[in-house]
Amino acid sequence: MIRKATVADLDAIWRLRVETSKLLHDRGIDQWQSKFPVKEQFMNDIKQHEFYVLVHHDQIAGMMALKAGIEPTYTIIYDGAWHANKPYMTIHRMAVDHRYRGLGYGTALLNDAKDTATKLGYRYMRIDTHEDNQVAIKRFTRFGFVYCGYILLSEDHPTTRKRLAYDLIWE
Repeated sequence: MIRKATVADLDAIWRLRVETSKLLHDRGIDQWQSKFPVKEQFMNDIKQHEFYVLVHHDQIAGMMALKAGIEPTYTIIYDGAWHANKPYMTIHRMAVDHRYRGLGYGTALLNDAKDTATKLGYRYMRIDTHEDNQVAIKRFTRFGFVYCGYILLSEDHPTTRKRLAYDLIWE
């Protein structure tokens, strides 16, 4: 079951964030290796009703932020272009608990994001990931996201700022 997160979920969400940071580190990926994303970002996403959790047997097995509006780091794209210039939703802070990998939960989160976007009147989504995160890249492209170029995270980001950018358009 995928549902909007509540403040009561924050500790479990944070544990999944820390766990994912370690997994990425072990894979040699410089993503989520600094203070970002911080706990306050998750709290803000929850308060804005923009954070979702996938629950399996009362455990948070996956998570993502789904945000409407302009993502500031997407205003400039390098070595390519977005495939549309229309309102979109952005997926951020997506992760699946390592104990549940291989069960299709990442795809379930993407399907839910697309369904939610559609219900809200959107037919366009954007997402990004570190260039070394092959698991995410494969998941996105299998789902139908198309590579557009790369973006740079904000200048205050303490680690590698480059992220590969993808978008998805549907009718």
